[in-house]
Amino acid sequence: MDVVSRRKSAESLTVRKQRATKTRIAAAAAQAVTDHGLAGATVERIAAAAEVGRATFFRYFSAKEDAVAEGMTG
Repeated sequence: MDVVSRRKSAESLTVRKQRATKTRIAAAAAQAVTDHGLAGATVERIAAAAEVGRATFFRYFSAKEDAVAEGMTG
């Protein structure tokens, strides 16, 4: 495998990990709303359930409502 092929493979892995993280956050948001209602589904609770920090949550979603919407429809 040459350097270019390895780089493309590594980028692909990064993209897959990012997609998995976003999906995990969205699923945690949907579950938090189911368990605690929208008001009780705080960003902190969602992030903890998804095993990410607050900053990571906001890297993928601008508001908890966005994460909930994706989790409920995705």
